[in-house]
Amino acid sequence: MNVLERSQEFASNIVELNKTAIKGHFGIQRKSVISAFEDSRDRFAALREVKNFDGVIGAQRDFYTAMQKNVSGVVREQYSFARENLDSAGQLVRAFIKPVTETGNNEFAETIVETVSDAVVETVQAVSDVASEVVTEVSKTAEAVAEKAAKKSAKNTKA
Repeated sequence: MNVLERSQEFASNIVELNKTAIKGHFGIQRKSVISAFEDSRDRFAALREVKNFDGVIGAQRDFYTAMQKNVSGVVREQYSFARENLDSAGQLVRAFIKPVTETGNNEFAETIVETVSDAVVETVQAVSDVASEVVTEVSKTAEAVAEKAAKKSAKNTKA
């Protein structure tokens, strides 16, 4: 495989890796947002049933424990995810650079730089597209959770 083909394959692989990374990152954030909505809903449900001050403290304690668990889980998951992506990107770069540098031929440097620049532009566009999709999905999820909570609240108020 010549340098041009390798550089095109590298650019394609990096773009795909970055798309996957962005989707994965926003997937983790989506789970976190949903969990926060659910924790808040559970907290307010518990506060409606409180009969004394100890009940308020217990409901708050349960809420903050759930939020702490959510945040620490997200941090661990994002760290692990970032580590995996860094390793994958490193493998792609090493697989691309090693054969190019071993040839000792610098005439393809301009082609490589151009191809990698194109990959960066494609990655930025892919990130923008994925971010838009995720924002739309999180908005829909938030609306669905809020609607469900409102229905449940209305049902509990009638009872």
